[in-house]
Amino acid sequence: MSGKGQTQGNIVTILTERSKVLKTPGRFIGSVETKEVEKMVVTPDFKSVAEKLLKFNPGLFKIVEEVFDNSLDECKRHDKNRKANLGDTITFTIDQQCQWITITDNGNGIPTERAKNEDGSDSDMTMYQAAWTKLGAGTNFDGFTEDDSSARGQNGEGVCLTNIFSKEFRGYTQYKDTFVSVICKDNMEDIQIAEQPNPGKPTGTTVQFLPDYARFGETHFSVDHQLVVMYYFAILSIQYPHIKFYFQSVQIKYTMDQLIAGITHGKKSQYEMVKVDGLTVIVLPSNSYKFSQFINGSDADAGGNPIEWVTKKVVDGFLNALPK
Repeated sequence: MSGKGQTQGNIVTILTERSKVLKTPGRFIGSVETKEVEKMVVTPDFKSVAEKLLKFNPGLFKIVEEVFDNSLDECKRHDKNRKANLGDTITFTIDQQCQWITITDNGNGIPTERAKNEDGSDSDMTMYQAAWTKLGAGTNFDGFTEDDSSARGQNGEGVCLTNIFSKEFRGYTQYKDTFVSVICKDNMEDIQIAEQPNPGKPTGTTVQFLPDYARFGETHFSVDHQLVVMYYFAILSIQYPHIKFYFQSVQIKYTMDQLIAGITHGKKSQYEMVKVDGLTVIVLPSNSYKFSQFINGSDADAGGNPIEWVTKKVVDGFLNALPK
């Protein structure tokens, strides 16, 4: 029996979704530590790729990637019925101080109807409000059918994580004849929403955000991180040739030949490409281990992935067993 004034057992604390994310970032966005890593980057002439040692923060890049994923999913919805100037462009811009990041797409916008609860009833949130401010809200939970299995966002966290890890977040969407703004401050503690008629305007979505750089041990979105964005766009441009990707007003458009030429240092005859069930493997003659994986165009290694760890262990085992 405990005496008076003594604590009996552990104290169980119930956190809000927002507090849980901020207190345990590794669970949601991976490591928030900046480390030096070797990564592929786009060359200055925009004609090839090369390996470079970068100072890279996986968590910081992840909250940017989450916005890309939403825009890419929207553009991919237009693949079967593509129309001019609709769902075919994604842009990334950053201000001169490398603070504010803006990502825009010219899709249909986010619907203004009510989001659904799990039981099918109408929720008290609109779809755009749920998408940007509610963990557990998404469109790709059911089925994993041919249409949705390649969707980027399937965890219902997405851009809400970007919002929570930002000092300020501004979401704008034009859906049909309605313009919507969602302005959030202080890691999504303060949320302001406005809707107004805006007939006849082009549809699309824009997300502007100021990451809470201090939580990542950073002061800005560095040139090294911007180089990763450019390479990310280069890979996406190969996988989705009908979508235009712009970085600071410059279109990033690559081919598989350019990618291979960069990876092989121009010695294309020394590589072998193997394709199995949608997986493309480029095999190069080397005595060292290197592994880079893209799932639906997403650089899985950039955000930290158990597949990379397991693969390295398997490959190391084979290397050690082979005769030297």
